[in-house]
Parts: sequence; C-alpha cells; structure tokens
Amino acid sequence: MILLLAIIALFAPRLALVLVWFLSPLVNQAFGTLFIPLLGFIFLPLTTLVYSLAYVPAQGAPTTLGWLLVILAAIVDLTAYGGTVYGRQGTSRSREQEYRRAA
Repeated sequence: MILLLAIIALFAPRLALVLVWFLSPLVNQAFGTLFIPLLGFIFLPLTTLVYSLAYVPAQGAPTTLGWLLVILAAIVDLTAYGGTVYGRQGTSRSREQEYRRAA
C-alpha cells in the first residue's frame, strides 16, 4: 500500500493527497483546519502530502528527517512551477523570432 502511494505521488501528487486525505486521518492530524490543506492541494500538493505523512502527532511537528523531506518536496514543487515559466518564455521568444523573420 505504501509503495503504491509512493508511485502515485510521483506521477500525480494531488491524487495521492486526496487518497491520503479520505482514507486516513493523517491530513486532519497534521493540519488543524481545512483551509491550509486546501491551499496546499492547489499550490504545493507534494509538499502538503509529505508534510502530512511526516507529521508526528506526539511532537506536534515533523522530525528533523521529516523537515528535510518537506523542504525537498517544496523544492520539487517550486521547480515544477519554474520550469513551466521557463518553458513558456522560450516558446514566446521563438515565436517572436519567427514573426520577425517572416516580416
């Protein structure tokens, strides 16, 4: 079950987050409200998923290794957004160059 969740999280972190949210109490234990996980679902799904899995209720926060995994997940989420912006810039530049050549 854990391996299946990890594979789903690699390809579809939002789906994995929804599965964890509805099939276990981990997300509700990690976050006190509905608002923060909902924002995480929209903007940083992998980070939200890893935080809810790394959260230790007895401590009230993730362990040191948990925080490292959360930071790594945040970097992966943010690079996905950065790659999208970088890819769009390259496409618009090439279209602009083609337009200038045609004119």
